[in-house]
Amino acid sequence: MNLVQWAKDLMTSLIPVQRKTIFRTMYETGTTLPSMTVDRLQSILRAAENGDVRPLFACYRDIISSHSHLQTEFTKRKLAVLGTPLAVEPGNDPATPADEQAAKAVAAMQKGCKGWLRAVSHLLDSALYPVSVVEKIYEPVPGGGYRLRELIPVPYELLDYSQCVGELRIRDTNPETGEPLSTVHVPDPNRYIVHRGHLLSTPDHWGGPLRSLLFWWLFATQGREWWIQFLDRFGTPFLVGKYDSNDDASRTLLMRALSVATRLGGLVISRDTEVELKERTSSSQGGDAFQAFHEVACREMSKLIVGQTLSADAQATGMGSGVADAQEQVREDIRQLDATLLSETFKEQLTAQFCAINGLAGILPDMLWAPDSTRQSLALSTLLKQLKESSMEPTDDAIPVLAKRFGFGIRRIAAPSAPSLPGLPGLPAPGTLPAGGGAPLALPGIQDAAKALRMDGHNVTLPLPMLIALASRGAEDRHEQNLAANDAIINATAPDLARAFRGTLAPIRRIILDSTSPEDCEAKLAAFAANLNAAPTAKVVLEALSAAARNGVIVDIPPPST
Repeated sequence: MNLVQWAKDLMTSLIPVQRKTIFRTMYETGTTLPSMTVDRLQSILRAAENGDVRPLFACYRDIISSHSHLQTEFTKRKLAVLGTPLAVEPGNDPATPADEQAAKAVAAMQKGCKGWLRAVSHLLDSALYPVSVVEKIYEPVPGGGYRLRELIPVPYELLDYSQCVGELRIRDTNPETGEPLSTVHVPDPNRYIVHRGHLLSTPDHWGGPLRSLLFWWLFATQGREWWIQFLDRFGTPFLVGKYDSNDDASRTLLMRALSVATRLGGLVISRDTEVELKERTSSSQGGDAFQAFHEVACREMSKLIVGQTLSADAQATGMGSGVADAQEQVREDIRQLDATLLSETFKEQLTAQFCAINGLAGILPDMLWAPDSTRQSLALSTLLKQLKESSMEPTDDAIPVLAKRFGFGIRRIAAPSAPSLPGLPGLPAPGTLPAGGGAPLALPGIQDAAKALRMDGHNVTLPLPMLIALASRGAEDRHEQNLAANDAIINATAPDLARAFRGTLAPIRRIILDSTSPEDCEAKLAAFAANLNAAPTAKVVLEALSAAARNGVIVDIPPPST
């Protein structure tokens, strides 16, 4: 073998580009239902424990396809995950550009993959089966790299544990005919996804969770046949003929007529012969017994598959019993478990490989299948709102957790900045020279002004030395321009102040603009705030004066020298 061929074979083994598990359904194991008995079922379980799982998997196939209740419950469990939109989120927070690039590439991989939904459904079979296997097929793309072309479910007929008991092997197949061969191969993680969607620690060849339902299924279905036999023997009506005790000829004729009645469907007797049709009183009791037993078997199936019974059979639980909520919580836990296990399997056996062969250096992204239910999301949203109202908020470390709970990416809203309005001069920082030169503009800080405020009962008094005096008033249009600037800054940086100015505190703005002197402003503000709550009034007045000062409506006048 030359070096080129060796390199090609190596790349093919690392990055599978051709299907290997070619199989035709004509080679499936035949149905096991016609000859199913308790002894036959026990022999199938013993064979599986010794490594021959094909009869057991064939029995699973027949059970699910033939029992309507079990099939419906299994479908509901799958739909709980398949019906949830898939979200691909960066695996790190805050996400780097490389993390975001990896997440976008994985999302594109999923959308462009053929057979994705069928493959996910097949992997979810392992919620009841012991294991599920899917084959990965890649193809090169122009410009370098590979894309996931297709995911192909591996039939359970090809899974084998007999060559090495307890270890999974996959049977080889004829690539031309699809017939299984006697040879097997170890499932290569570069080619296969092996998923176990349950929490049992028992070996795979023991049967998985579905093993516990085999006898419930058998009793439910065989009970149907036994019930029919019971009705045939004890439930069907029967004929009673009456004759005179001294008339042996009539008795003989009546017995012959009754013996052929089942074939003819009727009787031919004389007018004097009396025949009555009797119905057994135990037939209805037999039907009730079968119904009760069948309901018990179906409820046991529902408990294992979806964790509750109310979704399959409405039952009276009583007012305020909480049974429905408790069963819904169990069902939600099962749904989140299925999605979490599936996400972990894809991350370890698909996403890691895809990012490696395409040179994506970011942290492996997460596939989120299990956001909270509508009720849980509403409760979480209410909690976040209450935290905000209490002046608290989650930390940055909580954002990835919340994103997984909601099922989509979330981020903090950036704090709004003051807008830059045309025609307004820039606002220099306190203590710096204005653009046109001159003395520094000394604006009092918020903390200094807050310390200067003092409360006098319910009134707010601004001490004259620290009061921000009014500047010279220009033309009326200048006031209107500054008024608009104040509104813009207040709306952007002090929404609470903006809301206050729309209510009972709206006159404060006009008081500031219309005052003719510091004393006049102080007197008007004190008179206006006489009947207001002191604490919020002080804050509002402080913010109003600060906003007006920054727009040039008022300037700081140093206290008079003594």
